[in-house]
Amino acid sequence: MTNSEGSWISATVDSFANAINRESVSPGDLATLRRYRPGDAGGAEFWKIAVQFMPEDRLPNSDDTEIRWAAIFSGMAASPNPKSRKRLGQALAEQDVTEHRVLRLLRASGEPLLRTVRTVVHQLTSNGAAFSWNDMAQIILSDGHPEWSRKIRRSIARDYYGNSR
Repeated sequence: MTNSEGSWISATVDSFANAINRESVSPGDLATLRRYRPGDAGGAEFWKIAVQFMPEDRLPNSDDTEIRWAAIFSGMAASPNPKSRKRLGQALAEQDVTEHRVLRLLRASGEPLLRTVRTVVHQLTSNGAAFSWNDMAQIILSDGHPEWSRKIRRSIARDYYGNSR
C-alpha cells in the first residue's frame, strides 16, 4: 500500500464518520447498513454512501471491493463513535476481548475475516467501546495483499499485547 492509498482510505473513513457524528446520514440508511451481513454486496444505501464519501476514481469496481467496503460502512454505522482515534488493538485489550478472538481476527481472510470483524465489532460496540475505524478498514482492505496485511495485523497485535492486562 502506498501513502496515497492509505490517505484516501483514511479520508473516506473520516468523512463518513464525521457524517454519522453530525447525523447527516439518514437514520434509515444507517439502519439498513447495520443489517448488512458479511458477504453482502452493496445495495442502494451502500451506493448512496459510496458516491458521497469516496473519491470517484476509487469507487468499488469489483464485487470483492464492494463487499469489503459494505462491511466497513456497516460496522461504522453500528459504532457509537466511529471517529475515535483509539487504536483497534488497544480497544480490544481494554475491552478484554479474548486472545482467541483476536488471533482469529488477525489470521482470518476472505469471508471468515468479514464474519470475525462483525463479531468483534459487535462485542466492542455492545460495550460502548470506540476504536479507530481506519485500523479496521485497513485490516479488511489489506486482505489478499500480503505485505500490507502483515504490517497492519502486526500493528494491531503489538497494540493488543502492549495493552493487555
